[in-house]
Amino acid sequence: MVMILGIDPGLSGGLCLYDGSPTPYVIPMPILETKKGNEVDWDYLSDQFDLVLKVAAHAYVEDVHSMPKEGVSSAFKFGGAVIGVWAMCAAFKIPRTRVSPGVWQPPMIGLGGKKSVTTKDKSVARALELFPSMRNSFVGPRGGKIDGNADAAMIAVYGYHIHTGRRFK
Repeated sequence: MVMILGIDPGLSGGLCLYDGSPTPYVIPMPILETKKGNEVDWDYLSDQFDLVLKVAAHAYVEDVHSMPKEGVSSAFKFGGAVIGVWAMCAAFKIPRTRVSPGVWQPPMIGLGGKKSVTTKDKSVARALELFPSMRNSFVGPRGGKIDGNADAAMIAVYGYHIHTGRRFK
């Protein structure tokens, strides 16, 4: 059994450990509220790696970047989260691959179609299609989309197919 870790880094991201089963292990990026704003809870994330995520054979981490008009402080926090999850994988000796949205999204959620449907909406819809019993991981109690978890799940499924050589469904 091959365990693949998919990571959507950033404060609204998520992590997904997937082995081909219908119930992957999905967690939102753990966040601490501080006086200077939100930041990743590195102690909790380290515990998750130590207890569960360290079994991953490989991690696929979304290759992302800051957005043009994003504030310096936001870009700095975002970059710290990206480098932090990369370093966490390295610390637990999990081989890792960067994968851009332009690579994982077409086979996992498709592109194009209605302009009113965002890639986040598509990611949540596809996650619900693949993992219907995991609804609470992708949709909040009031119906809000938990797109960081959905993206992490889609990245993990993408990585699983690449890593095992299995065809996409």
